[in-house]
Amino acid sequence: SRTMFGSATHPCIPLSARSLRAPRQESRLRIFAGFALCLAACRAGELGAFSVVSMPGWVARRGVAGLLLSIFGQPLAAVAGPGDLDLSSLGAGRKVVDFANVLSSSQESALEKAICVLEEGTPYRFRVFSPPPGRGPENTAQWPRDVKVLREYWAEDAKWDPQSVVVLLANPRFQGRGRTSSNPISFSVASKLTERLQYRIASDTFTKIGNKFGDSGYVAAVGEDGAIVAAALNAIACLRKGVCMQPLPEAEAEALAMGGQMPSLTPDEASALSRARAKK
Repeated sequence: SRTMFGSATHPCIPLSARSLRAPRQESRLRIFAGFALCLAACRAGELGAFSVVSMPGWVARRGVAGLLLSIFGQPLAAVAGPGDLDLSSLGAGRKVVDFANVLSSSQESALEKAICVLEEGTPYRFRVFSPPPGRGPENTAQWPRDVKVLREYWAEDAKWDPQSVVVLLANPRFQGRGRTSSNPISFSVASKLTERLQYRIASDTFTKIGNKFGDSGYVAAVGEDGAIVAAALNAIACLRKGVCMQPLPEAEAEALAMGGQMPSLTPDEASALSRARAKK
């Protein structure tokens, strides 16, 4: 659940334009090792997340992954063209864009309502996107274009704030000859929002939410749709609560996300909130 720092033209290039102009500043071994790591992750589908995959710090600093960085206000080199996502049929203002058709209409409506509750009472923005099959970040040719179209669609919302957004990528997919399911849930958090949430919401909270509800056992029990909804409601509830060190209990998260009364803070949460206020 980190903001992406990738190349604007290719999510697997761990080199900045500056480093390309001055290759002598970098060890060739590290350059090729970073590229190989990114390429392997892409092929494995791990860069299908909107978050930076686990890797050595020097690779992450060079930038890897996730062209959804562009949703947070960075320009994309890709230009929309034929074959890009057609959002015209959705109408204006949809916060849940489900091209994979993994969610039912009632589930979409519930998430739209929860997001509206969040945005009415907080400065935070939340979006859910499921790309068409085969059109997730693993599709490095089309993904930049799809992200550009999506970013422009959401930017039409008068309340859109790319510096205050959390995006859940729901990317159902299968990997390997045995067709073992991978985690369909990942988050990306705007860098400015990460800074503002410091001491309030632990930096790995969204990762923990994705891991909990994207676990293969949980997905097998409730289905991909149920897992995506549960993860989204938990993240929305954390944002609405304003302080969250761990994923919330499901019943509490659902009630809070749908507009329920704020629960009492635990001692740890109260302490975290006090530290956050003291840092202001």
